[in-house]
Amino acid sequence: CAFEEENWSPCVAWIVGRQPDDFIHIEALNIIVQTGLRKRFSVITKEQLLLDVREIGNPKNKKAKDV
Repeated sequence: CAFEEENWSPCVAWIVGRQPDDFIHIEALNIIVQTGLRKRFSVITKEQLLLDVREIGNPKNKKAKDV
């Protein structure tokens, strides 16, 4: 894997809220990641994932040599 380093391995975790307090904590984690305090963490939102899928999956966005 391209992201593996000697001292750590990549890991993907889904954090899904069920109760109102969960969403407060999830938003706090999101803010921490976005500020760069946790450089090895990323946030992928449902909205961004769907946007990326639409963009990548749309043949109109591909160059002639990619099709």
